[in-house]
Amino acid sequence: MGNGKVKKKPKYSVLQNLAYVLPKWWKWDKKGMLTGLCRIPLVVVIPLMGILLPKAVLDCVTEGGSLFRLAAVLSVFTFILCVCHMVDKYITRGQIFAIGLKNRMNYLYIWAEKIFTTDYSNIEQSKGQLQKEKAREFLRGSDSGGEAVISSFVGISGDILGLLVYAGIVASLHPLIIPFLLIIAALIFAAGQAVRRLEYRIRDESTALNQKLYYLFYTPTDFAAGKDFRLFRIGDWFGELFSVFLSEKSRLTGKNEFWWFAVNALQGILSFARDGICYFLLIKMVLEGRITAGDFTMYFGAVAGFSVWLNDIAHQTGNLSRFSMECCDYREFIEMPDTYVNDGKQTITAEEGSPVEICFEHVYFRYPDAQKDTLCDLNFIIKPGEKLALVGLNGAGKTTCIKLLCGLYHPTSGRILINGKDMAACSRDEYYRLFSVVFQEINFLPFSIAQNVSASETDFDRDEVQKCLEQAGLWDKVKDFPKGMDTMLNRTLNEDAEELSGGEWQKLLLARALYKKGPVIILDEPTAALDPIAENELYHKYGELTKGRTSLYISHRLASTRFCDRIFFLENGSVTEMGSHEELMARKGSYAYMYEIQSHYYKKKLERGEGYEKR
Repeated sequence: MGNGKVKKKPKYSVLQNLAYVLPKWWKWDKKGMLTGLCRIPLVVVIPLMGILLPKAVLDCVTEGGSLFRLAAVLSVFTFILCVCHMVDKYITRGQIFAIGLKNRMNYLYIWAEKIFTTDYSNIEQSKGQLQKEKAREFLRGSDSGGEAVISSFVGISGDILGLLVYAGIVASLHPLIIPFLLIIAALIFAAGQAVRRLEYRIRDESTALNQKLYYLFYTPTDFAAGKDFRLFRIGDWFGELFSVFLSEKSRLTGKNEFWWFAVNALQGILSFARDGICYFLLIKMVLEGRITAGDFTMYFGAVAGFSVWLNDIAHQTGNLSRFSMECCDYREFIEMPDTYVNDGKQTITAEEGSPVEICFEHVYFRYPDAQKDTLCDLNFIIKPGEKLALVGLNGAGKTTCIKLLCGLYHPTSGRILINGKDMAACSRDEYYRLFSVVFQEINFLPFSIAQNVSASETDFDRDEVQKCLEQAGLWDKVKDFPKGMDTMLNRTLNEDAEELSGGEWQKLLLARALYKKGPVIILDEPTAALDPIAENELYHKYGELTKGRTSLYISHRLASTRFCDRIFFLENGSVTEMGSHEELMARKGSYAYMYEIQSHYYKKKLERGEGYEKR
């Protein structure tokens, strides 16, 4: 505890995770499960034939059996071995891969669905990101997660069956042989478990390093980042950071591998001692005439096989324990609680063209692990159809306020009401349909322009898409493309894709918000990447674009809010001033002060440009 780190224990045991995985396997692939279970007796029969065949042959020879009897013995054993090998190869090379892939895809679907449907705050914070990445380890491939749990379960089941069969053979040799072999196996297993517990304790640190290495490795390959890497020469910087984190990752891996080397060395020493003692006993019994030559080969193989089964049980149990830890991480992410209940009973009726009323009732919000509230006592009503501007300095809480309204965050205390109904009691999917939002971040799909505007693959109205592109001021650009609105975006995935400028991307997002026709339209810094002419056009069209909707306009440019009915000025997470532009200027408060500073800057620029000729 001296370093402040808590030693974390897995939330679920191996048996609990098997009880989680196996029913899903049966549910998703009954035929595959039965096929996989069929391999259990095969892994026992094949090596068992290997120790019984030499005994049968030697007994036949030493007892003076005929060649016909010898040929019959060889034929029976050969036939059984051939059939078993053929079935085993069919299962392991064909069916097991398909079974594992099918299960992995189902787990991947559940993981992706959780990302898309969980509370936004669950995956936005660094803790949620770490949990998401740890859960992804469960989906990494056939040597991890659900596939590996199934493979290890089948393997360990076969090992236990084989151990019981071989124990019956070895027990007839000497009563102390089995306890001796079990003690050796227990020591090896205990050493392995100690290393696995160490692996789990450093899992969070290792996953965090993997995230950083992944970012540093793949960001330089991003098409959008290419300009920055060339012009600012930050490739060397990324390379240095990659080396630092890689060294740290190597340190963790090296520490882990050192302890596994120690475990393997211990296993080798104990196995050598075990085999030496057992073989000494067998040779002694042969020399004393207590067992035949055929018995010697059978017991020799049985002792070796018993040790192999024990070692493999220890190995498979260790693997099962490691995969169970991955399963714990996966389940913890999937079971991450949501604040917003998606099956809310209330519905908010809002027909197209019918704006809604928005009410904040003493709303407070604090980010997880933060020391103070980001938003404090927001208490106001936005009337249906009102055009509201939310302004303030960067970090005042404007975007946080919008995320609260959209249901991405949930108030720490207080309520948000839409048409008098508490958002917390409404269905999340229904609630999301109320909002058409343009956020500051530019995110688009690697599909066509029409698909990006409609947020749909095929079910969209082409005329409406064109209308929205025209309203957003992007149609003149789009219609000149050879494929028009069917032009693909993102050159990384589409060779014939087109690239848009920063301002054009913002227009595309505005068109998408207009197409959705939500009764509340929210524009968060929508002119940040627009040129002055395009920005001015947006101001003049704002009334038309927001007709029949309640609208919120967020900006730190105070001059851009004069066309709004009311202005809320946010300062340190609270609405300190509200009113029209004229009212706030007359009050001579913080809003008026900031407006004068900004307008003074623009006036100076204009004075320096005196004598310009308008063309």
